[in-house]
Amino acid sequence: MKKIISLIFLITICSLTFAQGKGKGKTKEKQEKIDKDKGKAYGKNKNGLSGKEFGQQRSIDAKSKKQEKEASILEHEKEIAEKEEEIKQAEQVLNNTDIKDKSNIDKAKETVKNASVKIKETKAIIEKEKEELKELIKIISDSSSSKKE
Repeated sequence: MKKIISLIFLITICSLTFAQGKGKGKTKEKQEKIDKDKGKAYGKNKNGLSGKEFGQQRSIDAKSKKQEKEASILEHEKEIAEKEEEIKQAEQVLNNTDIKDKSNIDKAKETVKNASVKIKETKAIIEKEKEELKELIKIISDSSSSKKE
């Protein structure tokens, strides 16, 4: 009986020490992962640049992105103007054609419908780009105000 109890005791101790050894390595990995993921600030990885150089580069990138967004907005606004002109022309064709020629009327109506849909899509894109542009302007103004301080 004593042998069985001592054997069970030894097995229990061995399994506990083995389990503790496994757990130690995992807790260290978890702790390192937590420390590594801590903080999401801009400039965490500066790719070898100093703080000032990194800030200047980030500012230049933001300004160029702003210019790209403005150019894209202008392009989309031109596209809207073209589509609106296309709609006006199609409506004029509708008004000038005879009722007998229904195929032309159907084509003109389809053109008007397609152009209207395209205008709505383009206006939605412009609104989205304007919101992104406002965010960029805010970032640029925040970075320039922090430079002054």
